[in-house]
Amino acid sequence: MNILDKIKEVVPHINEDQINAIRYTEGPLLIIAGPGTGKTLTIVLRTLYLLLTKKATPQQIILTTFTEKAAFELRDRISQLSRRLGYKGQLHLLKVGTIHSLCNEFLSKFLHYTPLRRNYAVLDEITQNFFIYEHFAEIIPQINGKFLGRWKNKWKAIESIIPYLNKITEELIEPSALLSSGDPFLIELARSYNKYREKLFEENKIDFAHIQKLFLDLLEMPELYTKIKGEVKYIMVDEYQDTNYIQEKIMLKLSPPDNNICVVGDEDQSLYRFRGATVRNILEFPQHFDNCKLIKLTINYRSHREIIFRYNKFMNSIDWDRFRFGKVIISNPKVKFPDYPAVFSIWTNKPKDEGERFADLVHFLKENRIIEDYSQVVLLLTSVRKENSHHYIEALKKKNIPYFAPRAKAFFENTEIKLLIACYAIIFGFYDKELKGYSKKRYLEEAFLLLKDYINPSLQDYIQRKVKQREELKKGSLNLNILDYFYQLLAYKPFSDFLKDENYAYNLSTFSQLISIFQDYYNISVVTAKNKEKIKYYLFGSFLNFLLERGIDEYEDVDNPIPNGYVQIMTIHQSKGLEFSVVVVGSLDKQFRVLKQVDRDLLPFSKRGTYETEKQMTEFDRMRHFYVAFSRAEKLLVLTNSSKPKPWFFPIWDGLEQWPYVKKEAIKAQKFISKPQFVPKKSYSLSSVNVYETCPQQYLFYREYNFQPSR
Repeated sequence: MNILDKIKEVVPHINEDQINAIRYTEGPLLIIAGPGTGKTLTIVLRTLYLLLTKKATPQQIILTTFTEKAAFELRDRISQLSRRLGYKGQLHLLKVGTIHSLCNEFLSKFLHYTPLRRNYAVLDEITQNFFIYEHFAEIIPQINGKFLGRWKNKWKAIESIIPYLNKITEELIEPSALLSSGDPFLIELARSYNKYREKLFEENKIDFAHIQKLFLDLLEMPELYTKIKGEVKYIMVDEYQDTNYIQEKIMLKLSPPDNNICVVGDEDQSLYRFRGATVRNILEFPQHFDNCKLIKLTINYRSHREIIFRYNKFMNSIDWDRFRFGKVIISNPKVKFPDYPAVFSIWTNKPKDEGERFADLVHFLKENRIIEDYSQVVLLLTSVRKENSHHYIEALKKKNIPYFAPRAKAFFENTEIKLLIACYAIIFGFYDKELKGYSKKRYLEEAFLLLKDYINPSLQDYIQRKVKQREELKKGSLNLNILDYFYQLLAYKPFSDFLKDENYAYNLSTFSQLISIFQDYYNISVVTAKNKEKIKYYLFGSFLNFLLERGIDEYEDVDNPIPNGYVQIMTIHQSKGLEFSVVVVGSLDKQFRVLKQVDRDLLPFSKRGTYETEKQMTEFDRMRHFYVAFSRAEKLLVLTNSSKPKPWFFPIWDGLEQWPYVKKEAIKAQKFISKPQFVPKKSYSLSSVNVYETCPQQYLFYREYNFQPSR
């Protein structure tokens, strides 16, 4: 039996297109994989085919994807199928990860060729924002009463300049070109970029964009290229539609001489322009080679045929010109689909009524055991902030239906977090006269009032002792760091009671991580007589002030983002790569905005120039955005609105039955079986086992809830 026959025996449901993608191994390959078409399985089997046919050893394969979770899933599924196929090689040598992690690995290895030093810090989204906040006056000058001559508000300036800074790096734009542009804004932007970059390396810090830029710089060095390229023979890149220009350059640089590079993705699901991604990479990939093979995966194994028919109609309702590969997604030809209204609408005149009908639908599905668990239902919105999600949440509450909306930026509104901040403010003396002119005065005053309702003699005594201890500190240190106060507070009610509830515990864990970031950022090891006042102003005047202004999401398990027992309320971006029995899509009456100003200002100076027109950017991104939302649905797709939808939704909206006037009996006859989401298997080291055996509570804190250790 040859290798391909063995694969067919173990995975008998793979189709001919998947088989062609698996066995085409030599030369460049573009796989266009529509939603629910078995993309991940195809990548896994293609990897194992390379190994089983001895075309490559594990260390000769690079496999990158968009998120760490997706990388874990690939590694786990390769491991599972390798056992069934009888492969016994050293799979741990596969280079599987995100493009950032691949770049970072090589930066660490060849650090002395970069401007970085040992123990450099990688800035994530929060710390990049905070880094600019801390160096605001140096990076963003005020011109004619506006920051950089464009933004009136400091917070708006920080939020707005980051896409510019990232874009300059990711598009390999020369600051000198901006300096000689003659445009006052671009000239100042170039100076800001140079100062930002200078401060990064001065403080031994790096953002995600520069991780890639420095790695590309290494690849440009002849003496390093062969060492980095090493034995690599095959490259596979998943989610290629969401890569940026510098990532394309890296992959194309690594692929010669054989050009055994396979990229996988779907231009219809390109969502991340606002993060610098460009659909251009996947659309133009074949143009980089003379002999690029194109394979399309179009059989959808996820959705009811009516759902597929509707979203195909939606996508075919506009003129895509040259910006889309021609394809039609089809339902699984081997399945006989039951006859029930798989697509319908909720349409009312008031948001309150809309929310109530949504909650009524969820109640109907659960009460009639059509769904097994609330987590089979998701509400997808363009934004889940309070102003967009409140009427749905209130309706769910009225029916006692639990919900989960971690990205509503409501972290600091949680009782346990407000109480902690009130305790910290009192301990560090940030109250009374300190609040004069403080932008978050009202928040702290509310927190103090809330603390009055929860205070008890033991907690009051602890706070008073810590206040006195800090005030009497005239020299030396307290042998306490800022996170130590957090763990001491957890010993007292109400915090000790909060720990008994998993949701509270995860939010407390997030707070510990924020305090840990603060300590690391300011390099504060202990509270001393010299730094106690600085800590107060850094913590409240800068760090918490910044976070309160910006908003923080509540805890979300990146490995298991869909907790059982809760209706999910998430953004369309969050839903990428997920699937649900029932998908309810809102925001159909909202204007869809695309971040065009950055591209408008910078792309004329990039190596490739502009691509789509601005009108096309808005139209195409809107279609792709909602296509992703619609294609998450397995059994039911519901479109909901409290006013007339925008005209571009008419092709999918027109003619739909309305809830509650649909054929309920036909829906009642259905049983939507919940498919478990992939959760990466956790590996347990000997130290983990030792921690658990020594103190199960400590294990729960640090290994399960991810509390940050104070020392």
